[in-house]
Amino acid sequence: MGTVAGGPGYAIGHADTPFSRYLPISLPWGESIEARPIRALVAVSNPTDLIKYNLPPADVALERQTLREAFASVAKTDLQVNFLDAPVTLERLETELRRGYHVLHFLGHGAFSVKNQQAALYLQDEDGTARRAPDVELAGMLARQGVRPRLVFLAACQSATRATADAFLGLGPKLVSIGVPAVVAMQDVVTVTTARKFSEVFYRQLLERGQVDLATNEARSTLLTTRRPDAAVPVLFMRLSRAGCGPRRI
Repeated sequence: MGTVAGGPGYAIGHADTPFSRYLPISLPWGESIEARPIRALVAVSNPTDLIKYNLPPADVALERQTLREAFASVAKTDLQVNFLDAPVTLERLETELRRGYHVLHFLGHGAFSVKNQQAALYLQDEDGTARRAPDVELAGMLARQGVRPRLVFLAACQSATRATADAFLGLGPKLVSIGVPAVVAMQDVVTVTTARKFSEVFYRQLLERGQVDLATNEARSTLLTTRRPDAAVPVLFMRLSRAGCGPRRI
């Protein structure tokens, strides 16, 4: 993290310098979301046999409660949050997304193959056991949606490992390349406090201002102000607009 006027972290947390990983994708942005409430689908994947992959299980009740607390400050008339019931299979995820969601918030484990340069998420089979869904399958499913989510939020569960962060970093650009305008991902393991505070400020500011990169910066700024050591963990991938790197609305 470079040091500029204002001290360490100024650039990644200042409202005047929306900081994102912009990707040059030649696809149209589409219209901003004006309708309210914004509809968000939360998928918490917790396969029953994660121990086979040397992964700890998620505390689903804790994860849901953390998100509910993060969303508590947002009026229900502005944001409608639905939780996808287990098992979180790729087919069930696709079926639910067809109902029309602006935001997909995924929480779970991931894996990344350095050899194949391929990311995967640990979803579930119908019996609840793990099914690794590679990035090409996930991206293909989203690409086939008539109306794709405008934002995908990839959040590691609180028992996540480094491999999950690597998977999210690999999956982010892939999803942007098929037409998802913005992807927020955790590039390392984050604490419960940081995850809750970032989500709370991010979604509140997103609904108030409509700009994904500005909401990300303001959420980071809050983490810096409260001296969270993992303030730089959240990263935003966005499509590069033809007009340059200005803030974009969802």
